[in-house]
Amino acid sequence: MSNRFLLLFLFFPALLMAQSRIVLLPPFGDTLDSIRNNSRFVVEKLASNSAWIVHEYDTQDSIITIGTFKDEKLTIPSGRFKYYEYNPPHLLITYNYTTHKADTVIVPAKNSLKMVGYFVDGEKTGIWTTFNNSNEKIITQTFEHGKLNGLYESYSGGKISISGNYVDDMREGGWYILSGKGDTMQTDIYKKNKLIKTIPTINEKKNNYKVTDPRPKYDFIRYLNVQLSKKGISQSGTKRSVYTFNVDTTGRIIKPSVITRNITDADLDSEVNKAIIDAILNAPLWIPGEQDGQKIEVKISAELAIEFNKKRIIVSLISPSDN
Repeated sequence: MSNRFLLLFLFFPALLMAQSRIVLLPPFGDTLDSIRNNSRFVVEKLASNSAWIVHEYDTQDSIITIGTFKDEKLTIPSGRFKYYEYNPPHLLITYNYTTHKADTVIVPAKNSLKMVGYFVDGEKTGIWTTFNNSNEKIITQTFEHGKLNGLYESYSGGKISISGNYVDDMREGGWYILSGKGDTMQTDIYKKNKLIKTIPTINEKKNNYKVTDPRPKYDFIRYLNVQLSKKGISQSGTKRSVYTFNVDTTGRIIKPSVITRNITDADLDSEVNKAIIDAILNAPLWIPGEQDGQKIEVKISAELAIEFNKKRIIVSLISPSDN
C-alpha cells in the first residue's frame, strides 16, 4: 500500500494494526484503498468490548464518518454509524432594509450531520435518518437484515410529506402524499414496487388545496441583463452564485441574499453582487404564490452564471442538470 495512506493513532499509541488488513469502510462500498488519498483514519480498540471504532477525516481535517466494527479487519460494521458533510466557507450577502445597504459576512466552514443509523453483524438495521444542512430531518427509512423493510417517511418543513412501506427493498401497499396540514392528498398503491393505481383523496377545487408558485409576468433573466447592461465593474471575470429572494403576497421582491461558495476577492464579489441585488429589488411585480386559496410569501432560489467587465454584467440561469 502507498505510504500516502496514514493511520494516526493519536489517542492509543500502543495500538498496532497492519494497514494491509484495513480493506473496507461500509456502507457506501468504497474501499479504503480507493479513497485513501482524500481521507485519513483513526482506528481505536474499545476497552469495554472487542469492537473497533473508526474515525474518518477529510483533507480539511473535518470528520466524515464515525462507526464501529466487530472485527479487527474492519469488514463487519456493527453499531451506530454517523456520516457528515463538509460545508466550505462562503460569502453571505443580505440587503439591510434599515441602512438600505448590502451587508456581507463570511460564513465559516462547518460539518453537518448527514445520516445516522445502525448496523448489526454487517447489515443495516432499524431506523436510518437523513438530515439537510440545517440539521432538519428529511428522510427516515426502516431496515431489516440490510434491506428496506417497514416505514419510510420524507419531510418538508418539519412535517411528513410522503409516507409508505417497503417490503424487501420494494414499495408495497399504500403510499400517501400529505398536505402541509397533514391531510392525505393522494394515495399511490404499489405491488412489488410497481405502481398499480393512484387515488386522489382530496378534491382540490372543493377544498382549495391547490398550490401555485410565484412567477414573473415577464422574462426575469432578460430583465436582469437589460438592467445590468450598463453596470460596469472595475475588473473582468466570471463567477457562479446562488441568489435567493422572497416574493411577498403583493408580488413584490423582498429579502434578497446571495451565497458565493468560492471566495477569491470579497471586494470584487461585493461589487458584482450589489449591482445584481439592486436590479432584483427594482424588478416589476410578480404574480404571488398561493396555497389553500390564499396568497403566501414564497422564497425563490436560483443559481446564476455571471460574466462581468468594465462595460456590463451578463447573467444566465444554471439549471440543476448543469451542476
